Amino acid sequence: MNDIQKRKMINSTLFLEKKVGLITLNRPEFGNAYCKVLLTELIEVLKKWDLNKQIVLVVISAKGKYFCTGGDVNHMLNQKDIFDSDKKKLDTKYKNYIQKLALLLRGYSKLTLAYVDGPAIGAGFGLALYCDFIAASERASFQLPFIDIGLVPGDGSFWLLSQKIGESKSKKFLFTGKNIDYKEGIDSQLIDFQFISGLLDSDILKEVDNHFQFSKKEMIPLSKNMELVNFRKNTIFEFKAHLQTARKFQVNLQTSPLHLKLLRKKIKK
Repeated sequence: MNDIQKRKMINSTLFLEKKVGLITLNRPEFGNAYCKVLLTELIEVLKKWDLNKQIVLVVISAKGKYFCTGGDVNHMLNQKDIFDSDKKKLDTKYKNYIQKLALLLRGYSKLTLAYVDGPAIGAGFGLALYCDFIAASERASFQLPFIDIGLVPGDGSFWLLSQKIGESKSKKFLFTGKNIDYKEGIDSQLIDFQFISGLLDSDILKEVDNHFQFSKKEMIPLSKNMELVNFRKNTIFEFKAHLQTARKFQVNLQTSPLHLKLLRKKIKK
Protein backbone atom coordinates (compact mmCIF):
# COMPACT_ATOMS: atom_id res chain seq x y z
CA MET A 1 0.00 0.00 0.00
CA ASN A 2 1.26 3.47 -0.90
CA ASP A 3 1.21 6.28 1.65
CA ILE A 4 0.26 9.44 -0.27
CA GLN A 5 0.28 12.85 1.43
CA LYS A 6 -0.50 16.14 -0.28
CA ARG A 7 0.66 19.29 1.45
CA LYS A 8 0.50 22.91 0.37
CA MET A 9 3.71 22.97 -1.65
CA ILE A 10 5.02 19.40 -1.80
CA ASN A 11 3.51 15.99 -2.38
CA SER A 12 5.04 12.89 -0.83
CA THR A 13 4.39 9.23 -1.57
CA LEU A 14 5.88 6.12 0.02
CA PHE A 15 6.15 3.07 -2.24
CA LEU A 16 7.10 0.59 0.44
CA GLU A 17 7.08 -2.44 -1.86
CA LYS A 18 9.80 -0.65 -3.87
CA LYS A 19 11.54 0.72 -0.75
CA VAL A 20 11.34 4.20 -2.29
CA GLY A 21 9.94 7.53 -1.12
CA LEU A 22 9.05 10.17 -3.73
CA ILE A 23 8.84 13.89 -2.94
CA THR A 24 7.45 16.26 -5.57
CA LEU A 25 7.93 20.03 -5.30
CA ASN A 26 4.55 21.56 -6.09
CA ARG A 27 4.93 25.31 -6.58
CA PRO A 28 5.11 25.33 -10.38
CA GLU A 29 3.59 28.79 -10.85
CA PHE A 30 6.70 30.20 -9.10
CA GLY A 31 9.21 27.84 -10.69
CA ASN A 32 9.18 25.71 -7.51
CA ALA A 33 11.16 28.51 -5.87
CA TYR A 34 12.03 28.29 -2.19
CA CYS A 35 9.79 29.86 0.40
CA LYS A 36 9.23 29.24 4.10
CA VAL A 37 6.29 26.86 3.62
CA LEU A 38 7.95 24.74 0.91
CA LEU A 39 11.20 24.40 2.87
CA THR A 40 9.38 23.62 6.13
CA GLU A 41 7.31 20.88 4.47
CA LEU A 42 10.33 19.43 2.68
CA ILE A 43 12.41 19.29 5.85
CA GLU A 44 9.54 17.75 7.85
CA VAL A 45 9.01 14.91 5.36
CA LEU A 46 12.74 14.19 5.03
CA LYS A 47 13.15 14.04 8.81
CA LYS A 48 10.18 11.68 9.14
CA TRP A 49 11.43 9.38 6.39
CA ASP A 50 14.95 9.38 7.82
CA LEU A 51 13.53 7.30 10.70
CA ASN A 52 11.71 4.83 8.44
CA LYS A 53 13.83 1.67 8.18
CA GLN A 54 11.83 0.38 5.20
CA ILE A 55 12.98 3.20 2.91
CA VAL A 56 16.20 2.74 0.94
CA LEU A 57 16.00 5.63 -1.55
CA VAL A 58 14.31 9.05 -1.57
CA VAL A 59 13.64 10.71 -4.94
CA ILE A 60 13.05 14.46 -5.25
CA SER A 61 11.23 15.63 -8.37
CA ALA A 62 9.12 18.64 -9.33
CA LYS A 63 5.92 19.65 -11.10
CA GLY A 64 6.00 22.04 -14.03
CA LYS A 65 8.75 23.11 -16.40
CA TYR A 66 11.30 23.96 -13.70
CA PHE A 67 12.98 21.66 -11.20
CA CYS A 68 13.65 24.51 -8.77
CA THR A 69 14.63 28.14 -9.33
CA GLY A 70 16.16 28.62 -5.87
CA GLY A 71 15.21 31.71 -3.89
CA ASP A 72 11.96 33.43 -4.81
CA VAL A 73 13.14 36.64 -6.54
CA ASN A 74 10.00 38.55 -5.55
CA HIS A 75 10.55 37.67 -1.91
CA MET A 76 14.20 38.67 -2.29
CA LEU A 77 13.27 42.01 -3.85
CA ASN A 78 10.64 42.77 -1.21
CA GLN A 79 12.82 41.36 1.59
CA LYS A 80 10.12 39.12 3.03
CA ASP A 81 9.43 35.47 3.86
CA ILE A 82 12.90 33.87 4.32
CA PHE A 83 14.66 36.97 2.95
CA ASP A 84 14.58 39.58 5.71
CA SER A 85 15.95 43.13 5.55
CA ASP A 86 17.40 42.76 9.06
CA LYS A 87 20.83 41.10 8.97
CA LYS A 88 20.41 39.16 12.21
CA LYS A 89 17.00 37.79 11.18
CA LEU A 90 18.25 36.98 7.67
CA ASP A 91 21.22 35.07 9.12
CA THR A 92 18.88 33.04 11.34
CA LYS A 93 16.52 32.27 8.46
CA TYR A 94 19.35 31.13 6.19
CA LYS A 95 20.56 28.83 8.94
CA ASN A 96 17.10 27.46 9.81
CA TYR A 97 15.78 26.91 6.29
CA ILE A 98 18.12 26.67 3.29
CA GLN A 99 21.22 25.57 5.19
CA LYS A 100 19.22 23.27 7.46
CA LEU A 101 18.02 21.44 4.35
CA ALA A 102 21.59 21.26 3.04
CA LEU A 103 22.94 19.68 6.23
CA LEU A 104 19.97 17.33 6.55
CA LEU A 105 20.46 15.87 3.08
CA ARG A 106 24.26 15.74 3.28
CA GLY A 107 24.02 13.72 6.49
CA TYR A 108 21.03 11.64 5.41
CA SER A 109 20.79 7.93 6.26
CA LYS A 110 19.07 7.04 2.95
CA LEU A 111 20.28 7.25 -0.61
CA THR A 112 18.88 10.29 -2.41
CA LEU A 113 18.27 11.04 -6.09
CA ALA A 114 17.15 14.26 -7.78
CA TYR A 115 15.10 13.80 -10.96
CA VAL A 116 15.81 17.06 -12.80
CA ASP A 117 13.37 17.55 -15.67
CA GLY A 118 13.89 21.26 -16.24
CA PRO A 119 16.15 24.12 -15.15
CA ALA A 120 17.80 23.88 -11.71
CA ILE A 121 18.89 27.40 -10.86
CA GLY A 122 20.83 28.85 -7.93
CA ALA A 123 19.83 27.15 -4.69
CA GLY A 124 17.67 24.86 -6.84
CA PHE A 125 20.90 23.55 -8.37
CA GLY A 126 22.11 23.21 -4.79
CA LEU A 127 19.11 20.99 -3.98
CA ALA A 128 20.10 18.61 -6.78
CA LEU A 129 23.71 18.61 -5.56
CA TYR A 130 22.65 17.75 -2.00
CA CYS A 131 21.50 14.39 -3.36
CA ASP A 132 23.71 11.34 -3.91
CA PHE A 133 22.66 11.08 -7.55
CA ILE A 134 21.36 13.44 -10.23
CA ALA A 135 19.09 11.90 -12.86
CA ALA A 136 18.25 14.33 -15.66
CA SER A 137 16.28 14.60 -18.87
CA GLU A 138 17.14 16.55 -22.02
CA ARG A 139 15.08 19.44 -20.59
CA ALA A 140 17.48 19.78 -17.68
CA SER A 141 19.94 22.63 -17.27
CA PHE A 142 21.95 23.88 -14.32
CA GLN A 143 23.05 27.38 -13.40
CA LEU A 144 24.68 29.36 -10.57
CA PRO A 145 23.60 32.92 -11.48
CA PHE A 146 24.54 34.48 -8.11
CA ILE A 147 27.10 36.86 -9.57
CA ASP A 148 24.42 38.41 -11.81
CA ILE A 149 22.53 39.67 -8.75
CA GLY A 150 25.50 40.54 -6.56
CA LEU A 151 25.44 37.42 -4.37
CA VAL A 152 27.52 34.35 -3.53
CA PRO A 153 26.18 30.78 -3.15
CA GLY A 154 25.03 30.78 0.47
CA ASP A 155 23.49 27.34 0.07
CA GLY A 156 26.72 25.35 -0.35
CA SER A 157 26.14 24.67 -4.06
CA PHE A 158 29.57 25.85 -5.23
CA TRP A 159 31.35 23.71 -2.63
CA LEU A 160 29.38 20.63 -3.66
CA LEU A 161 29.79 21.29 -7.38
CA SER A 162 33.57 21.53 -6.85
CA GLN A 163 33.48 18.13 -5.14
CA LYS A 164 31.61 16.64 -8.09
CA ILE A 165 33.20 18.13 -11.23
CA GLY A 166 36.34 19.85 -9.94
CA GLU A 167 37.24 23.31 -8.70
CA SER A 168 38.34 24.83 -12.00
CA LYS A 169 35.17 23.95 -13.92
CA SER A 170 33.03 25.03 -10.97
CA LYS A 171 34.73 28.41 -10.81
CA LYS A 172 34.03 28.88 -14.52
CA PHE A 173 30.31 28.28 -14.02
CA LEU A 174 30.19 30.45 -10.89
CA PHE A 175 32.03 33.50 -12.23
CA THR A 176 30.46 33.47 -15.70
CA GLY A 177 26.97 32.45 -14.58
CA LYS A 178 27.08 30.15 -17.63
CA ASN A 179 24.33 27.60 -18.12
CA ILE A 180 25.28 23.91 -17.97
CA ASP A 181 23.12 22.19 -20.54
CA TYR A 182 22.19 18.50 -20.66
CA LYS A 183 25.11 17.47 -22.91
CA GLU A 184 27.70 19.31 -20.84
CA GLY A 185 26.14 17.87 -17.69
CA ILE A 186 26.74 14.37 -19.04
CA ASP A 187 30.24 15.15 -20.35
CA SER A 188 31.31 16.68 -17.02
CA GLN A 189 29.80 13.74 -15.09
CA LEU A 190 27.46 16.08 -13.23
CA ILE A 191 24.56 13.90 -14.41
CA ASP A 192 24.65 10.35 -13.08
CA PHE A 193 21.60 8.87 -14.82
CA GLN A 194 19.79 9.80 -18.03
CA PHE A 195 16.00 9.70 -17.68
CA ILE A 196 13.47 10.77 -20.32
CA SER A 197 11.34 13.87 -19.82
CA GLY A 198 7.83 13.98 -18.38
CA LEU A 199 8.01 10.86 -16.25
CA LEU A 200 5.00 10.15 -14.03
CA ASP A 201 5.51 8.77 -10.52
CA SER A 202 5.07 5.21 -11.79
CA ASP A 203 7.62 5.83 -14.57
CA ILE A 204 10.16 7.23 -12.09
CA LEU A 205 9.72 4.11 -9.98
CA LYS A 206 10.37 1.90 -13.03
CA GLU A 207 13.54 3.81 -13.88
CA VAL A 208 14.76 3.58 -10.29
CA ASP A 209 13.95 -0.12 -10.17
CA ASN A 210 15.75 -0.72 -13.48
CA HIS A 211 18.91 0.84 -12.09
CA PHE A 212 18.88 -0.27 -8.46
CA GLN A 213 16.35 -3.16 -8.17
CA PHE A 214 15.92 -2.57 -4.45
CA SER A 215 12.56 -4.37 -4.48
CA LYS A 216 14.28 -7.58 -5.62
CA LYS A 217 17.12 -7.47 -3.13
CA GLU A 218 17.37 -8.66 0.44
CA MET A 219 18.99 -5.53 1.80
CA ILE A 220 21.17 -5.59 4.89
CA PRO A 221 20.30 -2.56 7.05
CA LEU A 222 21.04 0.51 4.96
CA SER A 223 22.65 2.26 7.90
CA LYS A 224 25.45 -0.33 7.75
CA ASN A 225 25.93 0.25 4.01
CA MET A 226 25.93 4.01 4.44
CA GLU A 227 28.55 3.88 7.18
CA LEU A 228 30.86 2.22 4.66
CA VAL A 229 30.18 4.35 1.57
CA ASN A 230 28.91 7.64 2.98
CA PHE A 231 31.91 9.88 2.37
CA ARG A 232 29.61 12.82 3.06
CA LYS A 233 30.10 12.10 6.77
CA ASN A 234 33.85 12.53 6.37
CA THR A 235 33.42 16.04 5.00
CA ILE A 236 30.41 17.24 7.01
CA PHE A 237 32.46 19.41 9.36
CA GLU A 238 34.23 21.04 6.42
CA PHE A 239 30.86 21.58 4.76
CA LYS A 240 29.43 23.14 7.95
CA ALA A 241 32.38 25.53 8.13
CA HIS A 242 31.87 26.47 4.48
CA LEU A 243 28.16 27.14 5.07
CA GLN A 244 28.93 29.36 8.04
CA THR A 245 31.35 31.47 6.00
CA ALA A 246 29.02 31.55 2.98
CA ARG A 247 26.11 32.65 5.17
CA LYS A 248 28.13 35.55 6.56
CA PHE A 249 28.99 36.81 3.07
CA GLN A 250 25.48 36.19 1.75
CA VAL A 251 23.77 38.12 4.54
CA ASN A 252 25.98 41.17 3.97
CA LEU A 253 25.50 41.06 0.21
CA GLN A 254 21.77 40.33 0.33
CA THR A 255 21.09 43.47 2.39
CA SER A 256 23.23 45.69 0.14
CA PRO A 257 21.84 48.32 -2.27
CA LEU A 258 23.86 46.77 -5.13
CA HIS A 259 22.06 43.42 -4.80
CA LEU A 260 18.63 45.07 -4.92
CA LYS A 261 19.69 47.19 -7.89
CA LEU A 262 20.93 44.16 -9.86
CA LEU A 263 17.87 42.15 -8.86
CA ARG A 264 15.49 44.83 -10.18
CA LYS A 265 17.46 44.95 -13.42
CA LYS A 266 17.27 41.19 -13.81
CA ILE A 267 13.52 41.06 -13.13
CA LYS A 268 12.88 43.77 -15.75
CA LYS A 269 14.60 41.58 -18.37
